[in-house]
Amino acid sequence: MALPVVEGASIAALIVYIIVFAAIAVGLVLVNIIFIAKFSDPVDRFSAWIPKLFVLLGLTFAFWAILLLPFDKCTRPWSTSFMPLVWQIVFLASAGLALVVLPFTLYYYESFDDTAPSRCCGCQLIKAIIMTLISLLIFVTILIFMWYFLGKADINLMEYYADEPINRHTPLTCHSKAIQGLAVEMEIPVSIAVYAIALLSFFGWFLFILYGGVGLTALPMDLITDFATRPRKLSSDQYLGLQQEVRKSAEELQEELLKFEQEHSGRERYSAKLRNQLRKLEGRAEEIENNFKKLNFLRNPDQYNPLIPWLKLIVGIFGILISIAWLAHIIIFQVAKVHPFLNAAFEACDNALPFLGVALYGVFVAYLLWATVKGNIKLGLNFLLLSIHPMKLNATLMNSFLFNTILIIFCVYALLQFCTSSFSVYARGTAVSALFDQQMRHLKFLKYFFNYFIYAFLGVAALSLIVSLTVSWCLKARKRRRREEKNALKDVRRV
Repeated sequence: MALPVVEGASIAALIVYIIVFAAIAVGLVLVNIIFIAKFSDPVDRFSAWIPKLFVLLGLTFAFWAILLLPFDKCTRPWSTSFMPLVWQIVFLASAGLALVVLPFTLYYYESFDDTAPSRCCGCQLIKAIIMTLISLLIFVTILIFMWYFLGKADINLMEYYADEPINRHTPLTCHSKAIQGLAVEMEIPVSIAVYAIALLSFFGWFLFILYGGVGLTALPMDLITDFATRPRKLSSDQYLGLQQEVRKSAEELQEELLKFEQEHSGRERYSAKLRNQLRKLEGRAEEIENNFKKLNFLRNPDQYNPLIPWLKLIVGIFGILISIAWLAHIIIFQVAKVHPFLNAAFEACDNALPFLGVALYGVFVAYLLWATVKGNIKLGLNFLLLSIHPMKLNATLMNSFLFNTILIIFCVYALLQFCTSSFSVYARGTAVSALFDQQMRHLKFLKYFFNYFIYAFLGVAALSLIVSLTVSWCLKARKRRRREEKNALKDVRRV
C-alpha cells in the first residue's frame, strides 16, 4: 500500500525519522542494561539471566512506548498507514509482560528456597503458574464485568437540522438561516481491547500520581544535592577526623540496634512508634554508609570521576526548569484552560526550525518518565514506614526488579494518557490521540476519574516540594548543630 504524501512530506523524510528514532531506541536498550547492572545486588549480579532478560524487555517496552509519542507526531502524515498497528503491538506486548510474564517470573523466583531439604522445580513451576493465573483471573474478571456494563463512550456531538428541505448540490452556507444546531450526547460502544488499555491506565494513574508527583520535584533536587554533597579533597587531619567520626557513629548505631533488639525481640508486630524509630535508625545507617563511600572515594581518587557531580548539577538545573514548565503547563492549559502554553511553544519551535518542537516534545515526555522512575525508587525506600521491594544502587534483588518493572509499566499507560491530554493541541491528529482523547477520555464512569486525576497529581507534587524543602532545612539545621557541638567539645578539651 502506497504511503500518503501530506503537507510536503516525503518518503525520504520518513526514512530519516525511522533511522533517528531506531538509533534512540537502541540507545535506550543500552541505558536499561546499565541501569540493571548498576542497581543489581552482587548476590545475583551474574545469575538469574532469564529474569534479567524479562526485566530488560519490560523496561525497554516502557521506554519505547514513550519514544513513540514524538515519533507518532513526526509521522503524522503516514499515521493512518502503520502507527495504529505499532501502538497495538506495544500495548499488547506491555500488557502481556505486566500481567503474565513478569508476575510468573516473580512468583517463580520468590518460590525458590535453597534451604529446603529437597528442591522440586516442578512444584516451584506449578506454584508460579497457579499464582499467575489467579492474578490474571482477577484482572480479567474486573475487565469483563466493567466492559459489559460500562463499555461505552459518551461522545458530545452537534446535531444539525433544517426547517426546510436542503438541496445537496447547494452549499450549506446558502441555508445558514434555516439550519440550526443542537448539542447531543451519543453512546458509542468500545472494544474490549480499548477498555483493557483504559483499565490498565486507570490502575496506573494511582501509581503515576504518587511516583510522577514525587519524582517531578525529587529528581532535580536530588541531582543538585548530589553535587552539594560530593566528595571534596581533605587534608590528612580532616580525613582522620572524618574516619573517626564514621567509626564512632557506626559503633553508636550498633549499640542502639542491639538495645532495640534486646528490648523488642519478643514482639510479633511493631507499633507505629517503634516502626518510626526503626526507620530513623535505618536513615542513620544510610548516612553512615554514604560517609563511608566518601572515605573510599578519598582513599582511591583514581576511581572517582570529578566531572560527574558537575554533570549532575547541570542536569539538575535544567531539570528544575523542565519541572517548573510542566507544573505551569498543567495549571495554565489543563486546569485553568486559558492558553495552550507548551503546545504553542512547540508549534512555534517547529515553525522556526523543523524537528525542534518534536525534539522538545520528546525531552519533556522522557523527563516525565525519568521523574516517574525516580519517584518509584524514592517511594520504594520510604512508603508508609515500610520497605516494599526497595530499589537501591548495588543492593537490588531480582524480585524487586521484577516487582518495580510491573509498576513502571502500569505507570506508562497513565503517563501516555496524561501526555496525550497535556499536548492535545500539538499532537492532534496522531494515532495515539484517537485512542486516548477520542475514546478513553469519554468512557462511562472512568471519565470522572480521568478528568480529576490531574488535581491529585498537582497536590502530590506540591506536597512533595514542601516535604523536600522541610527535610532539607532540618538536615542543614542538624548538621549545623553537630558542627557547633563539635566546636564546643574542642574548646572544652583545650581548656
